[in-house]
Amino acid sequence: WSHPGNDLIFKLLSSQVPWLLLLACLFLQSAYRRQWANIRALFWLGATVGISDAVAAQIIKPFAARIRPCIALNWIHVVDGCAGSLSFPSNHASNGAAFAAFWFMWKGGPIGWFALACAFCVGISRVYLGMHYPSDVLGGFVLGSCIGGLSFVLARRFILSESPNTTAIKKEAV
Repeated sequence: WSHPGNDLIFKLLSSQVPWLLLLACLFLQSAYRRQWANIRALFWLGATVGISDAVAAQIIKPFAARIRPCIALNWIHVVDGCAGSLSFPSNHASNGAAFAAFWFMWKGGPIGWFALACAFCVGISRVYLGMHYPSDVLGGFVLGSCIGGLSFVLARRFILSESPNTTAIKKEAV
């Protein structure tokens, strides 16, 4: 699999650019249409990803203390150097799964499946780039999915509930 073209593709998949473009498009569309519930949900989604990142990096990684494969294994193909020393769980996978789980539960349909596919591609990219073991990615997926799902349940209860300002989001979900 090691090839300069693949290196470029997997570096792009592992970056924040695709996620930020998706969020920017929905934010601009929601602001133009004055869909304030969508904008509140986007900020909630941002907080969800932040929480997922903090739990993975500040709580679980120090506890697990697993060394990255790019440090532990000298035969691993490393694309852009080895960032940090701790590996489990993958923050990229956790953040992508939190985003995708929330997005899937919120929007559903083809765009929800697209978000899940993007999260999966992020996880694969982290293994390809030599930053994580497959189990790091799997652990990140589990953590992020749990955080994203729980966050959506809370968001539905507190910011997406029936009120004059949030009925537009209910109509879009149907």
